[in-house]
Amino acid sequence: LNTGDKYDKVLSSGMQDVLYAYHDGVNAEMNQYHTERSQTSLDFWNVSPPVPPVPPVPSPDKVGSFADAKVGGFKLGWSFPDSESIRLTFEFVSHGGWGAIGFGSSMAEADMIVAVPSADGQSVSVRDSWSTAEAPPSLDTSLGGSDDVTVVETSLLEGVLRVVVVRKLNTGDKYDQVLSSGTQVVLYAYHDGVNAEMNQYH
Repeated sequence: LNTGDKYDKVLSSGMQDVLYAYHDGVNAEMNQYHTERSQTSLDFWNVSPPVPPVPPVPSPDKVGSFADAKVGGFKLGWSFPDSESIRLTFEFVSHGGWGAIGFGSSMAEADMIVAVPSADGQSVSVRDSWSTAEAPPSLDTSLGGSDDVTVVETSLLEGVLRVVVVRKLNTGDKYDQVLSSGTQVVLYAYHDGVNAEMNQYH
């Protein structure tokens, strides 16, 4: 602020005159006159505190999708019914076997949504689950958590298992991953067998 050099201005509190100019030319040296110049007055000390960044709010009409034909014709779609919830639609090739999606870097400590068709294929059970290892996951409710998945639609038609659910981005349940902005690791697996339960490997 004060260099002690008589050729430097002392910058102190209060209004400070600021000059600015430029030359919009090729290889313009300082011996060439400016293209434009101006000046203003600023108080460098009178600055509003920085505004903390506001996390992006999901747009209700924002829709995304992902597909992996190599893994059971897997399809995943998502949208945001409101700023606090996510709607998930997933599909697998199935002739009665289960399908599941999860959130987490591995099967250890993974938040899972599991869909298991009934033996007659007339209904589909959707389970809010938690996985701790390469093994069938446990229901959140059996671990002391809560069932936070709202089923919108399920079907098993012409060899395709389709599930539509809604859940909060942050359910408050320690057995649910918080879904926030940024890249999210998604796990998915299925068993394309008749009447395959979750004790059968994908």
